[in-house]
Amino acid sequence: VGQIWFEHGDTTHVEFGDLIGEEAFYRLLHSGRGTFREVFFHEPPQQSVMGSSMSLLMEAARRMDEGLIGDGPKQ
Repeated sequence: VGQIWFEHGDTTHVEFGDLIGEEAFYRLLHSGRGTFREVFFHEPPQQSVMGSSMSLLMEAARRMDEGLIGDGPKQ
């Protein structure tokens, strides 16, 4: 189970399994599956992501290309 919180178009907090923050975001994207549900006006428990959503997506693409997410080598 994963959750992503957005505020003003930017990702502010991500949870995926036991992971929190950017690493949770990368693993959640790599899972490649899921069902999405929108919940409005639900504050995140904390702010675990500081970068822009575009930066997160670019870094996720780089990590997937280099095999750093999933079954590839660990960081």
